[in-house]
Amino acid sequence: LKTHIGCIHEDSATKPVAHKGPVSGEIFYLHTDNATFIILLILFKHGTQEQLKTVLAAAPVGEVMFRPSLKGPDHMTACIKLSETGPLLHVNILMEDKKAPAEIGNKLIIGRDAAKGSAGEVFHDLDEICARYVEPLVESVREAAKHHKFAAEPAAEVEAKLKKEKEDSPQSIPYALMAHLQSPEYLCLAFVP
Repeated sequence: LKTHIGCIHEDSATKPVAHKGPVSGEIFYLHTDNATFIILLILFKHGTQEQLKTVLAAAPVGEVMFRPSLKGPDHMTACIKLSETGPLLHVNILMEDKKAPAEIGNKLIIGRDAAKGSAGEVFHDLDEICARYVEPLVESVREAAKHHKFAAEPAAEVEAKLKKEKEDSPQSIPYALMAHLQSPEYLCLAFVP
C-alpha cells in the first residue's frame, strides 16, 4: 500500500487542492487546530483511541491505523493490533522537516526520548514505518504466539492455570509467556516457583 501525502492550499475562491503523486485509496482531510492535512491512505482514521479500538476489534492481528496525536501538530500515533485479546499498541511518531504546517514531515521518528538520550529511529514515510517497524513487530508477536507455553487468556486465567499446575505437580515450576498488559509490544514470563 503506497501512501500519498501532500499539502492543502486553501483559497477563498476554490476548494482545497492537493499536490503530489497519483491518487490511490481514499482521501482524508484532517483538520487540526494548527493545520489541515490531506492524506490519501486507507489506514488513516480521524478518531479517538476508543473509536479506533472499536474499529480494530474486528480487524485481523497486525492491522495498523494512523491517527492524529494529542501531543500536537508535529505528532501522529500509530495504533497497532498485536493480538486478538490484548490492548492496542499506541506508538508516538514525531514529524520533523516539515516544509509547511499542513504537510507530514520528511522525517518520521519513533522512539525519541531526550531525557534518556535516545535519538529514535528515523523513517521517511508511513509505508516505511509499516514495512520496517510494524510488520517485523507483528511477526515477532506471531512467532511468540506459536510457542506451546504462550497464553492468550487474560492474566487472571493464566495465574489460576499456573497455580493449578503447581498444585498438581509441586516439584515443577509452571510458566507461561503472555503479552504485557500495559505494553503489548513486550512479553511477560509468568511463573509459579
